[in-house]
Amino acid sequence: MNLGIDHQVMKNTAIRVMYVGSKTTHLDGSIPANLAFPAEPGNYLPRISYPLFGQIVYQFNEFWSNYNAVQLSAERRFSQGLMITSNFTWGKCLDNKSDIHSEFGVQDPLNLAAERGRCEQDVHYRSTTSLVYQLPVHTDQALLRPLVEGWETSGVINFQSGFPFPILANDESNVGAPGQVAMRANYVGGGYTIPSGQRNPTKWFNTAAFAQPAPYTFGDTSRNIVDGPGFNNIDLSLMKTFSIFERARLQFRAEAFNLFNHPYFALPNNNVSSPSFGSIPPAGSTLNSNTATNRELQLGLKLIF
Repeated sequence: MNLGIDHQVMKNTAIRVMYVGSKTTHLDGSIPANLAFPAEPGNYLPRISYPLFGQIVYQFNEFWSNYNAVQLSAERRFSQGLMITSNFTWGKCLDNKSDIHSEFGVQDPLNLAAERGRCEQDVHYRSTTSLVYQLPVHTDQALLRPLVEGWETSGVINFQSGFPFPILANDESNVGAPGQVAMRANYVGGGYTIPSGQRNPTKWFNTAAFAQPAPYTFGDTSRNIVDGPGFNNIDLSLMKTFSIFERARLQFRAEAFNLFNHPYFALPNNNVSSPSFGSIPPAGSTLNSNTATNRELQLGLKLIF
């Protein structure tokens, strides 16, 4: 479902405001079904529903998701050599299970209401701006005119908030083999957000706000409550086309990708029982899934005939 308004605010400039939403019910998914409830001390095997079997996966369609967003867009067509398009999205995605193809990822299969939380793919905001600008450089010198005039620059600017992630804990519920439930930590208070100016890769959030749940209990934190590192990137290019012959032109391009060499950090360690809880794994480690590239500079020539 969507509803939008377009309006031209001045010559060559238009804006758009749009609401975008979606709601999905009866999503297919699976959970572990052969667990030992209630959670209590002792060997869990005599308490499971079907002791002659090991792990049993129950697949059903009681999962859901919804998404709501406001999208703003502004476009300025070529005016005095400038064309610019800017888009901003502010949204929120909620569900009760993001990975519907896995039976894991649920803490308590008997309490799916506690699984309500932000989608793993939720992005609070994203901004993308692209521009093309014909540089207003001129000269009265006829010999210099082919070299000085006709330059054009273009760029793409992206800003995005980080993906959310849960705060996990060791599974001491004793309802099945370790790892069959996605145990979450307890929230003990104090606030888990650190101001952006104080946040760093060694401590991305306030780790003192979480604790390991007591044995034979489940954690009380919601899914995906902490934001991971955001992303910002600027690509810029400079281009000019030189006429060689009547039917031949030579195009020169200078391009910079990730112009300011901003790092894109992986998600921090999110297990409350880990010694590195709250810190971002170093680049190159098996725990760091960072695929962002460093700054790249590129020069190119293209012959058009």
